[in-house]
Amino acid sequence: MEHNRDLTMATALRVARVIQLDLTIVGVTAWHWWLAVSIWDYKDGLLFTNWKKPGDPENIIVPKLFWAFGNFSKFVRPGMKRVLLSRDNEANVNGLLGSAFRDPESGKVVLVYVNMQNAPVRLLLNWRGDEKRKVDRLTPFVTSENPEDNLRPYPSVPATGPIEILSRSVVTLVGEPPRDAGS
Repeated sequence: MEHNRDLTMATALRVARVIQLDLTIVGVTAWHWWLAVSIWDYKDGLLFTNWKKPGDPENIIVPKLFWAFGNFSKFVRPGMKRVLLSRDNEANVNGLLGSAFRDPESGKVVLVYVNMQNAPVRLLLNWRGDEKRKVDRLTPFVTSENPEDNLRPYPSVPATGPIEILSRSVVTLVGEPPRDAGS
């Protein structure tokens, strides 16, 4: 438990890295945050408030941690299966970390990248076998140091890339199967 609320990407990136490593190396199947709203001056809440008693102003303070956590919780849903990325178990925990998931019912693909570096990373995705026909475009949802990047959707990109993962960011790429894929 650390003192002082952190509304920046620093804590958001540290937590996102732990989530990524837990999912890809440890093999956890769920990840929970223990405190939703905190009134204290610690890095303990997904959200913060300065309200302590009736009569105090009511407010909610939203740190970047909330949005980074959402890069996982909004898109990686119960029933999805983790699929292997070729970069999955690389040892550089201060570089680019990634995980991928597929919904067996809908065919939706979700890739979550955490870029710990101070420079952007350009990706060219190489889909194996049938996968390249199942998803043709990806929509990025970005949480970064930019004040407007709070799970912000960016324009969709071809599923093979190039895709830029901004420096010090959490980026979720969501791919839906083409509408005619089921026929």
